[in-house]
Amino acid sequence: MGRPRRGPPGATGITWNFGDAVTSNQASPTHNYTSVGNFIVTYNATVGASPVTYTALVIVHGKPTANFTYTVPSIRCKPLNVPFTSTSSGPAAIASYTWNFGDGGQGSGPTPIWTYNLQGAFFVTLLVTDVNGCTSALSTQQGPINVSTPPTVVITSNPLALISCTAPFTAAFSGSNCVSGSPIAGPLSSYSWNFGNSTFSTLQTPGNVTYSTPGVYNVSLTVT
Repeated sequence: MGRPRRGPPGATGITWNFGDAVTSNQASPTHNYTSVGNFIVTYNATVGASPVTYTALVIVHGKPTANFTYTVPSIRCKPLNVPFTSTSSGPAAIASYTWNFGDGGQGSGPTPIWTYNLQGAFFVTLLVTDVNGCTSALSTQQGPINVSTPPTVVITSNPLALISCTAPFTAAFSGSNCVSGSPIAGPLSSYSWNFGNSTFSTLQTPGNVTYSTPGVYNVSLTVT
């Protein structure tokens, strides 16, 4: 830390001793303390014909170290509740915690829980302040918290009109137009078809499905 010091006007023979083995002969020096501790600053000079000596105590506190952990649920669709825990430490007690959750939201305290209601990739920052007023900040080190919206399911078929007056009836199905809601680019990870006739598939495009008997069949597709 830097400390400006000023002696009395008209002084000569100036000597500053900053208490850390560093001295200066400048009238108004600035000294940078690079270590923690208590330092006695001594000023010696001559003012007029008289020697003068002044002393002052400089206290340099150690900074805290900001750190935190969090647990993201395996299903990351909004609304997403994420618990955070500060593991910050320091030579003095932590007095305050200021969280920035990356989506415009803020929080306080050592163990907040934040709900993400927006899709996106969010970096979290924690600022801690100790009882001496010293601060430290840390942003997420393992990348952003990715919050998704539910994917959009689109079932296409051939023929488009799934109506027939005779059985057996065959139709082709595809989920290739489904859209991921994740902020991370990439394909959907799984497809689960139920064709309503006791047949199933995990393919994106399962192809032809044959309905052998008359009836009403509900086709469903679940994607992840």
